[in-house]
Amino acid sequence: MAYILTCYYDLQTFAQIHPWHLAAGDFIARIEGDRVEVRLVAARQYGPLIGPPDLRVEEALLFFLLNLTLRIRLDRLDGVGDLAWADKGCLRPAVAGFDQALKDRQQTGELPDKFLKGYQKFLTRQAEDDLEDRLSALVDSVEPSGPDFPVMTRNLNRHLKELFPLIRK
Repeated sequence: MAYILTCYYDLQTFAQIHPWHLAAGDFIARIEGDRVEVRLVAARQYGPLIGPPDLRVEEALLFFLLNLTLRIRLDRLDGVGDLAWADKGCLRPAVAGFDQALKDRQQTGELPDKFLKGYQKFLTRQAEDDLEDRLSALVDSVEPSGPDFPVMTRNLNRHLKELFPLIRK
């Protein structure tokens, strides 16, 4: 899912597929043994969630990644039950899918040759406090009366502690 969403992310306009939710059936998965195939089956909107247009690409992409990691952890038990927070096991594949999409886009010439090295440097300069501020801003942008807000709020500190080492790599 992270790979698919990152492939659709526009680094110039910051446009992205949104909103998306695992529990809404936006993605379907087919599992056969160790092989998993995922497809995006619904895209309600496509546009920027962040601005202004003069925002640094690296900063906007970091917000995209952080939002992706928050939302990928939200699901519903048995597809329709209570909202659930996925364990940290989903984070490594999410970050790997994000990274692979950027690598593939660079290989096809969609991204400049040195983009990934520069972005990786940018990520390694981020302090945990900086990521905490950004994650808090993302959670604060969620509708407080919606079901996602209390689950995100309750799990935010743990999410930061689990995500920070993965982003720094």
